[in-house]
Amino acid sequence: IPNLLAGTAVYVPAYYGNILAALEDRAWKVDEVLPADLTAKAYVLSVMVGTNDFGNTISVESWTGRLATYCQARRAKGWKVALATTLPSHHNQQPYDTTFETQRLAVNAITRGWTGTNVDAVLDFGADLVMGDASAPLSTTYYIDGTHPNLAGHALLEAIARPIINDLLT
Repeated sequence: IPNLLAGTAVYVPAYYGNILAALEDRAWKVDEVLPADLTAKAYVLSVMVGTNDFGNTISVESWTGRLATYCQARRAKGWKVALATTLPSHHNQQPYDTTFETQRLAVNAITRGWTGTNVDAVLDFGADLVMGDASAPLSTTYYIDGTHPNLAGHALLEAIARPIINDLLT
């Protein structure tokens, strides 16, 4: 992310088709990145998950409980955790999925209140009036394929993330 404070390490372990179960299974890989001495600089873990879980038969309460446990464990290891709310998706331009959108909105509403308890900060991408609108993924102005932001979309998300991550480091 351009313009982060000097001495910053932000770790974004991105995997195609990421789901919460995969994050849980790979938690040890994330934690092994941390050095024994955490005093030299801050370590920020950006957590972006949900899109590939929603629309399926999930319990919002169970899913958010598991996500809270994952984030709390990363914080206990020494990470500063920045959790992104989930963006809308039209899954490769398929018709609007009301189950996905209902789950996305419910999870985002819950996780917005987690700062200071389960996470260190929330990157509220889902509340952005452009990127977070349910119909936004249908436009190629900011999305590539109905799910993934393009360069212009990432620029909008970066403008949300940068000041929040910088605040974690001060």
